[in-house]
Amino acid sequence: MDTVELKPEQALAIFSMVFAPTEADREPMASDLQFLKRPAREQLAALRLIELSSERRSRRTAEYLKLTDEGWHWASEHLDAPLPALAHAANVLHAVLRKLQVHLRSSSESLSSIASTAVAASPSRAKAAERKAAPKPKKSRAAAQKAKSATPKAKPEAKRSSPARKRTQSASPKARASGAKAKLEAKKLTGAEKPKLSTRKSKATAKRNQPAVKAARAPVVAPQQAKQSSTNGAALGERIRRACLELAGGVSRRRVRLRELRAKLPDVSREQLDRELLGLQRAEKLVLYRIDDPTDVAVEDERAALQVAGVPHHVVYLEQ
Repeated sequence: MDTVELKPEQALAIFSMVFAPTEADREPMASDLQFLKRPAREQLAALRLIELSSERRSRRTAEYLKLTDEGWHWASEHLDAPLPALAHAANVLHAVLRKLQVHLRSSSESLSSIASTAVAASPSRAKAAERKAAPKPKKSRAAAQKAKSATPKAKPEAKRSSPARKRTQSASPKARASGAKAKLEAKKLTGAEKPKLSTRKSKATAKRNQPAVKAARAPVVAPQQAKQSSTNGAALGERIRRACLELAGGVSRRRVRLRELRAKLPDVSREQLDRELLGLQRAEKLVLYRIDDPTDVAVEDERAALQVAGVPHHVVYLEQ
C-alpha cells in the first residue's frame, strides 16, 4: 500500500479528513468535497483507503466518506504528496497549523527546531525516480535479428601478408629445413624436450584423488531435521491464517487486532508469533498495519502491538 500514488485531488481529500477539526468533520459528505469527483472517490474506495456509505443524517440522506486504517497509514507515509492549487488546500493547511500549535504547547519541542529540520527525499518520490532511471527492457530476439539483418554488412578487408611471412614463403626448401634443425638443437640444449611422463602421472593421480577431496569437504546435511522445521513453520502459518479467518468471520482482507490473534493462539510464544507474522508479510500473505487514530487504540492494543523499526503495528489483514 505504500507504493500507491494518488492524484493531488485524492490526496487533498484524505488530508482534509485526517486534519479535520472534529470527529463529525472527519466523515464529510461527498458534496463537501466537490473537487473530488465520483470516479476519484470510487477509486479511493477500491484501494480501501476510504469507505463510502449512503446514510440518513440530519434529516437528509447523502453519501458519506470515512477513512480506513489503510487511509490513515497512507497519509502518515505520504505527508509530502503534491496537492492541487485549490482554496480547500488552504483550509487543510490552516487545520494542520492549529494542530501543530496544540502539539507544541503540550510538548517540550519548539517551532524553530521543527522548522530548521533538514528534509530528506521522500520514499515515494525516490521510488518514482528509480522507476524513471530504470533501464528499458531489452528487445526480443526476433527484433534484434531483424535489426541485425537490416544493417548493411561491411566488406571484409583483404588480408595483408606480413613481410616476415613473405620471406618465409619465398625461402627455399633447403633453408627452411636448416632453420627447423637449428630450432630442434636449441630445444635440446635448453632442456625443453624433456619427457612429460611425470607431469601426466601427477595429473592422473590428482584426478583420482579429486572425488575423495570433494567427498571430504561436502557438508553434513540433516534432511529430517530441516524437513521438520519447515513443516512446523508451515503449520504455524496455517494456524495464523485460520485464526484470522475465524476472527474476521471467514472473510479475508478484514482487519484483525493483534490482541485478539494472540489470545487465539495462547500456546505460541510472542517471539515465535512475531517472527512468523513478519515472514508471512514478506511472503505477501498478510499485511501489518498501525492504527493511526489514537481514539481507536486501547491499552490492550498497545501491549499486543508488534514493533517494526520502532513503529507499533496493531492489526493484521489477510491478503489471501
